[in-house]
Amino acid sequence: MTWVRVWRLAISLLVLASLVLNVYLVRTLLGISRGAESARTALRETLVSFSGEPIIVPIAVDEEIPVQTTLAFSDTLVVPFQLDYTLDTVVSTSINIPLLGRQSVAVPVYAIIPISETLAIPIQMDIPISMSYPLKVEFPVAVEVPAGLTGDLVDYLDTLDFHLRFPFR
Repeated sequence: MTWVRVWRLAISLLVLASLVLNVYLVRTLLGISRGAESARTALRETLVSFSGEPIIVPIAVDEEIPVQTTLAFSDTLVVPFQLDYTLDTVVSTSINIPLLGRQSVAVPVYAIIPISETLAIPIQMDIPISMSYPLKVEFPVAVEVPAGLTGDLVDYLDTLDFHLRFPFR
């Protein structure tokens, strides 16, 4: 084999490999184009269906809210106190009587002692509060899409679809 034949064979193989790669590239680009076109079509249909209707989006909130504070409590507790204390007893004592000497005497004592008092009890406290409140809620939010906006977006998608078409289809 001569060098010319080797070069011709090598160049032929390179041209064939280039053609195979180009065919693969064109097929891949056509597949991507079809996928983009179907996505644009689905988006266009979705936008047309949204015109004039609100979009309801559920918003989920799952958060822990930390609460750390100190509650200062200062008050005076007023307690009225009324009591009738009954004293009923016998007191034994001894007295010194001239000429008779020391004598033991039992003295009965009966008395009702009224006690009326108002007690003021001051209370001062600092109560620390440290907790975490789990907030877990889901609520729907309705978003109105103006009809003019969806119309403009549909027109833009139609223009984009027209400009992105391949001549092979």
